[in-house]
Amino acid sequence: MTSSRAVRAPWPLYASLASQYLPLIAALIGRRQLTRPRLFVILWVGLYILMNLLGWVLQARGINNHFLTPVFTPFQGAAILWALSLWQTRQVARLTIRLAIPFFILAWAVFTLTIENLRNFSLAAEPVYSMLALGAAIYTLVARGTDATEPLTRQDWFWICGGLSLHFGALAVVLPLAAGLVESNPEVVIRAYTVRAVINTFAFICITIGFLCPKPATLSGRSF
Repeated sequence: MTSSRAVRAPWPLYASLASQYLPLIAALIGRRQLTRPRLFVILWVGLYILMNLLGWVLQARGINNHFLTPVFTPFQGAAILWALSLWQTRQVARLTIRLAIPFFILAWAVFTLTIENLRNFSLAAEPVYSMLALGAAIYTLVARGTDATEPLTRQDWFWICGGLSLHFGALAVVLPLAAGLVESNPEVVIRAYTVRAVINTFAFICITIGFLCPKPATLSGRSF
């Protein structure tokens, strides 16, 4: 998310924005391969694209766009956590991730109404969302990888969770830096977001590869 200050964006930011459309294109090409987890990931991608598009429109008009983050965060968090829950092979893990959703939304509401500055980068709500999604994505990689009997590179969850780990890992690092330095040292924030844009581009490429993987038949007796 960008601020209202008129700053010429480095080219990696445009590459990052363009890469977000790749999973949508892959989903349209392989729409018959869509599974329930993939559908919720696409929902998350769509919300992410919509937020960034609105952000760029507001920024171009000189309007502060930081308020969009707390508006979209609960919907994005719920969508991606539900997608990750569908990839769990163990009932306890599946229920744990799903139960985390209402607690996350409650925390978002408390942080937004108390400590968040809606005209600056998120101090708590978005970092909590990032860390929660990062933990769920990494756990899914480890848990599914332990049980895998087929090549990991042919598994959608491997590529998508890997991409999500890159995306949320970079976001979790950049957000506190941006919130603390945006006023005192904006050049550092721009450099940090440029690096994050490069990572984000690779992240969405990984997610796209996941959508191009063969559709899994069943998991623990359940059809996807």
